[in-house]
Amino acid sequence: MWRLRRERYSAIVLAHHLTTVLGTLKLASIALGSGAPIRVGLDNGRGTFLTHAERDGGFGRICEGAYWARLIRVLALAHHCVASNDQIHGHLSIYKEAIAENQTAELLRGAERPIVAVHHGLGGWIPSRAWRPGGYAEVIEIVQERFDGTILLISGPEERHAALEIASLTATPVRILAGETDVPVLIAVLNQCDLYVGPDSGPMHLAEALGTPVVSLWGPTNERAWGPCPEIGSSPAITVRAADRPRPTLYVGHAMGDVHRASDLGSLDPVRVADAATELLERTGSVRKG
Repeated sequence: MWRLRRERYSAIVLAHHLTTVLGTLKLASIALGSGAPIRVGLDNGRGTFLTHAERDGGFGRICEGAYWARLIRVLALAHHCVASNDQIHGHLSIYKEAIAENQTAELLRGAERPIVAVHHGLGGWIPSRAWRPGGYAEVIEIVQERFDGTILLISGPEERHAALEIASLTATPVRILAGETDVPVLIAVLNQCDLYVGPDSGPMHLAEALGTPVVSLWGPTNERAWGPCPEIGSSPAITVRAADRPRPTLYVGHAMGDVHRASDLGSLDPVRVADAATELLERTGSVRKG
């Protein structure tokens, strides 16, 4: 905390909801301990330590990116950079490294379009967001039958075994990049893709920021909160939720929910997912209809 304080920050912005009491105490201690005279954040009634706040309407009232864009406006007002009636419009962007783009050119050498990235991985947080490998395999076969092109399987090294399982369940040739890309290379790969298909995850947000069309799969988490964010210029996107999972069980209103009792993706239909992929590929001009 002393290292933070001695930097003498003029302002601190907390891009986080004050959802739990313990979480609020932690964030308050960081904000107050920093010594910053301007403390910006979302206030749901627990933000008494904030000097400038945006009202927190809860998860899903607007998307998370729109909340953070509003906090930037609050910060600008606090520094008298804008007038009270001025609007600040957020815009998604992401830095791309030239060396990573060169590596990507080698990874994608000879790839035919459309190039579709399929992300089956999640990491360890909220494992119920995962979909069965057979579902991904069916989507891959349908999309490949309709458009040919190139299918990439992306994920971290800890999920390479799942990528191999998916590949074993389909006769469609796939390029397994699971565990083969660091973050800069993954960014460059997604930047070259015509479509991303996968769950609520970091690569989904990277694809969105790059302008790559996104088909996102939802079960326990709230797509209105964490899905592609049209308020700040997301890429073309379709969210898919199973009929037997009509509502999220996590991140709803002002509650996080119980991760250990979270729902899964339910009976998500691979044909629906493939149809969403088809719609986006046709809508964005990546392929010709018929």
